[in-house]
Amino acid sequence: MQLRLPQYNPLQLFTANNPHEWYDNHAEKLFEFVAKKIALPLTVRLLWGFEKTPALSHFDSTKIANVSQDRRFELKTVEDVKRLADDMQRFRMLEFVGVKEKYWPERLSF
Repeated sequence: MQLRLPQYNPLQLFTANNPHEWYDNHAEKLFEFVAKKIALPLTVRLLWGFEKTPALSHFDSTKIANVSQDRRFELKTVEDVKRLADDMQRFRMLEFVGVKEKYWPERLSF
């Protein structure tokens, strides 16, 4: 059996069918206390209107880079705001996001 990227076990050492890996590979699905324990909340901020920056470590707050405005991003028309609202709704509806309240562009009545 080949090693594969684990679905539930980020520290898999052996093949998935190895008896030593069974608990780690199935615990999150079978035992609610495990899912609650490892469900760490992550805060993310999405920014529109900026150019990409060189890759930086997301976990090292001391690393910074200058940002540049993306001149292609505009919120000048109702269609621009509708497009932004659609994007934000798509992000909000992702299973791992879990935000129920609508963001401001989604609350606008067009």
